[in-house]
Amino acid sequence: TVDIGLNFMTGFFKDGLQVMRERLIVWNYLRTWFALDVLSTFPWFLLSGDDSSANTSTLKFTKVGKFLRMVKLLRIMKLSSLLASVEDVLHTPM
Repeated sequence: TVDIGLNFMTGFFKDGLQVMRERLIVWNYLRTWFALDVLSTFPWFLLSGDDSSANTSTLKFTKVGKFLRMVKLLRIMKLSSLLASVEDVLHTPM
């Protein structure tokens, strides 16, 4: 999805410093959230077959996919609260 592409261009913080070097951003994303993002966007419904045992197996994979999407949503919610905190600090009068 678009989110995966944007994460390859989004900097990160390391030891309190913002890192914006493209090679380091790509490496950091691949080591951290990339696998979860790919698994959570995988079209699990394509794995369904006509066999009932295959459907049971597919159902388990579908549940895993839904769980991974929930983890991703929790990550987005955490980011949202972090951004709200930063906004509060920036709008605080000095």
